[in-house]
Amino acid sequence: MKFFYLVLSVVVCCLKLPLVGQEEVQSVQERYAQVLDAYEEKNWKEVVRVGKNVIRFFPFSPFAYDTMYFVGEAFFFLQEGELADRYLSGYLKNHPSPKHFLRVFEYKLAIAKNFDLGEKRHFLGIGKFPRVLSAKDRALALYEEIASTLPGHALAAEALFCKGNLLYSFGDEKEAMETYQTLIDHFPKSSMSAQAFLAISHIYEAKARRRMVEHDLLERMQIHVRQFEQHFPKDPNLEKTKRIMTLVEERFAKEWLTLAKFFEKTSKKRAAALYYQAVVHSFPDAACSRFAKERLQVLLP
Repeated sequence: MKFFYLVLSVVVCCLKLPLVGQEEVQSVQERYAQVLDAYEEKNWKEVVRVGKNVIRFFPFSPFAYDTMYFVGEAFFFLQEGELADRYLSGYLKNHPSPKHFLRVFEYKLAIAKNFDLGEKRHFLGIGKFPRVLSAKDRALALYEEIASTLPGHALAAEALFCKGNLLYSFGDEKEAMETYQTLIDHFPKSSMSAQAFLAISHIYEAKARRRMVEHDLLERMQIHVRQFEQHFPKDPNLEKTKRIMTLVEERFAKEWLTLAKFFEKTSKKRAAALYYQAVVHSFPDAACSRFAKERLQVLLP
């Protein structure tokens, strides 16, 4: 008798459980509708929960491809940039004609900026693990992805500018300047290019402050300022660049003045006079130019 009741219980349970295949076929549209409802309500956790099931049980359905986008966007608003990028990339890779194509790259740029600002990645890339890993390398890769995928779009200009800033923060001045110059060359009328001109000026200034007075640095910066003025004659950053140019000229003038003083102290008056003359002629507005003129009157009465 006990065996009979046991068998009966098993049969009843089986009758209550729907067949997996039937549930999947019947519920794909329903589950997708739940995703859309949660999306409209901005219930991002629910979008992720239901959306993951759509992708898991119906991986080759058109609904799954669209759901990847919604889950990626939901992760973005949940401040999970790494997971958002993963699902958004999956959407682009799998969807035959992604209608949210441009929107995806807007999110990717925002994700890259967050990584740039210090948002961390999950340990081993697993969402349940803590976020402890730097994501700046991923930010750099995202900037490059955006610039290469949308070469003529305003998003690419912004991505190039951000890439240049990140490279500069890494201490790679050469790569940063090349990136800024690429931005200027490809987007000559973009406001991002005006900012790139200013950023290059700051790099020149940093070189001068570190006493890296390269023989052609001043000439290159003078050309740079002229180009800036030609491209953006009314841009407010132009005045900032000119002020930086003045600081660099002051640095060069001081270097030459130091050499002139050295030669004067070592009784090499001719050499000293040449450097004093160079300060006066090349940097007439520099603060130390007046001192150079006074010394020339003594050396060349």
